[in-house]
Amino acid sequence: MKYMTLKWWNQAQSNEYDPKPLQKYNDYYKSIKDILPTSFVTLHEEVFLHDGELYESRYMSSENNLILKVLNQNEERGPSNIKLEYQDVSLFELRANKGLGLPGPLGFGDIGYHEVEVLEGNYKHSITFSSGIEMNIICRNLLLSLK
Repeated sequence: MKYMTLKWWNQAQSNEYDPKPLQKYNDYYKSIKDILPTSFVTLHEEVFLHDGELYESRYMSSENNLILKVLNQNEERGPSNIKLEYQDVSLFELRANKGLGLPGPLGFGDIGYHEVEVLEGNYKHSITFSSGIEMNIICRNLLLSLK
């Protein structure tokens, strides 16, 4: 995560909240929105991942695809079942940040924030979890299924 880091999310839970990282990311997102695949735009503007729960992840090496399934706990804020299928994955990375985390359910915990970044011919999607885990995926495309 470049902007909304786990450290920032921890601070946002207290009186030390700094809105600048969120503002910087929103400015960056506006600058890349027109070159993003429609699925990433939909993900950012119509899908509510915050506080969602990752309940399944599956990498298929034969297809070079990664599927994440997320349950949105707040049905008033969009679809409850979200399937993210990353195509032509060149990086799937999980990092545990010792000592940084927030209360949340077992497993990965609640989804905190996510960012998309444009790389040369690819897209990087980063997601933070309340457990202190950060997930990074670099891919060529994203398919989004909402139920």
